[in-house]
Amino acid sequence: MNYYKYRPFNNEMIELMNKLKHNNYKIFILSNNNKETCEYLKQLPMFERIDGWIVSCDYHIVKPNKEIYVKLFNTFNIKPDECFFIDDNKKNVEIGVMLGMQGFTFKYSNNNIDELISYMKQNNIVL
Repeated sequence: MNYYKYRPFNNEMIELMNKLKHNNYKIFILSNNNKETCEYLKQLPMFERIDGWIVSCDYHIVKPNKEIYVKLFNTFNIKPDECFFIDDNKKNVEIGVMLGMQGFTFKYSNNNIDELISYMKQNNIVL
C-alpha cells in the first residue's frame, strides 16, 4: 500500500505506532500535508487509532511555525513536556524541543528506526 498514491508507507514506523498504542500512549499527527491527503489517510485502518490530527491547511499555519504546535497543545490539552515528537525535518523537531517536547528527527532516506527506538527507550518510553 502506498502513502497517498505515490509513496510507500514505512511499515516499521506503522509497527512502532501500533506498539505505542498497545502500551496506551496517545498518538497525534501534526501535518503540513494538504486536506485531500489527510482525508485519505484518516480513512485507512492503520490510522483509525490516532487520537487527533492537526493539519496545517485547516489553520493556515505550517511547521515549523510555533503557533501550529501551540494549536496542537491547546486543542488536545497536551503538555509539551509529556510529548515525544517525531518528524523528518530537523527544524520542525528543533522547534518542538524549544517548546518543551522531546524530539527525534526520523530520516526516511536511511530508515534510522533502530536509532529512534533506542532513543525512545533511553527516554523511558515503553515499547
